[in-house]
Amino acid sequence: MKKKLTPNGYDTDKSLQYLKNYQEFFSRFEDKEIRLLEIGIDREGSLLLWRDIAERIHEHNSRYKTEETHPLFQR
Repeated sequence: MKKKLTPNGYDTDKSLQYLKNYQEFFSRFEDKEIRLLEIGIDREGSLLLWRDIAERIHEHNSRYKTEETHPLFQR
């Protein structure tokens, strides 16, 4: 992770403190391939954030915000 992340440029509700914590935590995995599950993405800005935190993150995310929109709950 080369650059210092700021909330600017990401359409996300994550605060600067979150970004500092993420950078510190994920820096130990910088040269490793990891898998990340994010549940509850909103405007998908965090997908760009994860991309910039670690190039080798394989992100799996849930696009379903409520039971009403999840296909398993459709009748």
